[in-house]
Amino acid sequence: MKSLFHSIAQARGYPIGHGFRLWESIPPAIRDLPCFLDSLTGLWRYEYGEPIALSSGFMIGTPMFPDVETLFGVVGCASWRLSEPRFQEYTNRLIDKFKHEDTLTEFAPILRLPDNFQVTNEAAGSGPGNATIDWRIESPGEPPLMLEVKNRVFDLVEGLEEIQQSQRDKSVPAPSHDHRKLFRSVTKKFGARNAADAIHCVWIRTGLMQEEDDLRAAFETLAPNCVHGVILGTWSDQAYVLAADAGTKKKLLHILRLRQSRNLIFRRDEPPMRLPQPSWPPSFRRPHGHLGCLT
Repeated sequence: MKSLFHSIAQARGYPIGHGFRLWESIPPAIRDLPCFLDSLTGLWRYEYGEPIALSSGFMIGTPMFPDVETLFGVVGCASWRLSEPRFQEYTNRLIDKFKHEDTLTEFAPILRLPDNFQVTNEAAGSGPGNATIDWRIESPGEPPLMLEVKNRVFDLVEGLEEIQQSQRDKSVPAPSHDHRKLFRSVTKKFGARNAADAIHCVWIRTGLMQEEDDLRAAFETLAPNCVHGVILGTWSDQAYVLAADAGTKKKLLHILRLRQSRNLIFRRDEPPMRLPQPSWPPSFRRPHGHLGCLT
């Protein structure tokens, strides 16, 4: 991993020694892991996480194999955006294998933000009592954005269970679950507030496409003015933004530098969409036949 951090920093034009300093800031339990080249995607990955548990046993998936370049970007962003004590606390939380992907995902909305945006982690004042939310984002000319980030995997597990239980001669069933679970614990974070004063939003990273009408219905059951928008997002700038009104939606797309996309949703009354091939970072792609291992 050390040599990969050095190469990434060099490819991005960072000063000499930047990659080593970032690598050194990561706890040894992670920074000393061996890395391998994923021949399907051309990405360098490391093994850290727990497998997805199904009723029939274990299924190993990408939550166990994060990619090195994402880790580099997150740690670099965290070292700049967070105070030294909070940065130390954040990197220490990465050690928890069960929460490693969740902890990385916290920075998915932050990586693209311009330098002149003021970002506060674990911000208070958006809800009752001492409740805090993951991010308060202040951008020029816009109301503060209070953002809670969630990495939801339960629907992926439910979907995999449905696929396993379906007959081989049948098509894969459309994801079916209670969309209200996506907002579990969120309502405790936010109090009622006018979106002109502060925008309350939830960023959700989920392992399955969501049915659009069901998602909207679940969103509309939330207390009025407590949550003004929900974002289905990944690590890219493509996301699905659902908001209480068109003006709030436009502000969310602008503040978070996102492009509206339907790649993460579907409708039961429409033919299934074929997902486009992801655009991987070009700096560490290798021929698919190449195998390798680095530290």
